[in-house]
Amino acid sequence: MISQINHIYPVPSFQIDRNLNIRSASQEAWDMFERTDSLMRMIDSKSCLKAKQMLQPSNGKVSFEINMIDKKGQILLVDCYAGWTSELHGEIMILEKNKEMSNILSQFQKLRTRLQETDMELLKEKERLQQVLMENNMLSAPFIKINDDIGLIPVFGIIDQQKITAIMDNVLKSAYEAPTRELIIDFTAVNHMDREGWRGFTEMFQSLKLLGKHIYMTGVQPKHAHQIHEFNIQTDIIFKPSLQDIISKFVK
Repeated sequence: MISQINHIYPVPSFQIDRNLNIRSASQEAWDMFERTDSLMRMIDSKSCLKAKQMLQPSNGKVSFEINMIDKKGQILLVDCYAGWTSELHGEIMILEKNKEMSNILSQFQKLRTRLQETDMELLKEKERLQQVLMENNMLSAPFIKINDDIGLIPVFGIIDQQKITAIMDNVLKSAYEAPTRELIIDFTAVNHMDREGWRGFTEMFQSLKLLGKHIYMTGVQPKHAHQIHEFNIQTDIIFKPSLQDIISKFVK
């Protein structure tokens, strides 16, 4: 049980042990701070390390400045004057800095809390945008079932590593679930594809063949043909000059 100090000075004061547990306190201390058995619970988290370092018996008499939290939850800038009567017993007196500085610190605490809340809101918004981007990437190569035998995969836009990952997941899942054996991949609307994009498509072609699909590619532009040669893309798919040529072959 914490006893009360009848101190001659009308200021908050505590008697503590080397673990910074409170053994006794003045009435002024409880008027300013919430009752607790640990001095550390009254100290702002940003000042805890400093307080622990300063309040060591080996330091003897010390004075230092820290932030503490009063009964209302507000941050107070205070001067601390401490000393040790033995290795086990210490005394500390606390003098509050001017009110103007305390108000500034209180506003700073509110701002810090608001910034933390804003960071969380931004994180949630980032996650939402990442989900939208993933869905958009998946739509860059939709799986369209023409009939029970034929599936069409028109590819759009710029294809990079991130986009090809989303495309592969969507196409392989759709191809596995669909009964179609003939797959047409239309490159007419592809603007650019980097090396990782081509590598991803090669892996996708191989996976589709393992699923028993026959792959036809159309809409290949001269720049695509150059990249296929430059990147040494190994494929045994069938190339056709136009989408109409392939569809007319299967749809009579």
